[in-house]
Amino acid sequence: MKKYLTLFLVLLTCVSCRSTDKDSNIIDPSEINYREHIVVKGGDEKHVVYEYSDVRIDDVASLAIAYCSRINPQYQANLRDIYMYKNHKRRATFDCTPVAQH
Repeated sequence: MKKYLTLFLVLLTCVSCRSTDKDSNIIDPSEINYREHIVVKGGDEKHVVYEYSDVRIDDVASLAIAYCSRINPQYQANLRDIYMYKNHKRRATFDCTPVAQH
């Protein structure tokens, strides 16, 4: 009887873990908005260029911050310039610079 109870508890745990993983695959609607409206046009260790439309610059800046911190956790993103491009799109260039030490 103990074997069946133990087996039941193990299976119940596996099923509950599996349902949690499935919930984590749900796509946030804001991520879809990013994919449709923000495109990386260039980048290296020193800068990144995004082309975007129908989103605010602070949404683009959050992506630039993540990009620079992936290169080096001690880097920050600084907006260099924004300019209009074809089809009412904008391009923003962010520089990845070391965080200033005081």
